[in-house]
Amino acid sequence: MPSHDCASMVVAEAFDRNGELVAKSIWRGAEPYRFTGRLLAWGAATLLTQRLMSGVCGPLAAFGVEQLLHAVQYAGINEHYSYPPTEQTVASGA
Repeated sequence: MPSHDCASMVVAEAFDRNGELVAKSIWRGAEPYRFTGRLLAWGAATLLTQRLMSGVCGPLAAFGVEQLLHAVQYAGINEHYSYPPTEQTVASGA
């Protein structure tokens, strides 16, 4: 059962071959069940209205980075912090 007191947080870090942090992004937002439901609904609606590649493929190959970022934001999770800063985090003051 979904909890209204719960929120999602996603942390991604990228390191170079020497183990130095080169990028970090923190995303926060919707309760996990609500996020999953909205993301699945977005995917289904998008597949009904857009012609995508045929055959079996993952979400990145099917939709591309920009559409997936839009889908995650539509589903309720937004970038909260980014290093180095992105245009979105600079504009939001994060």
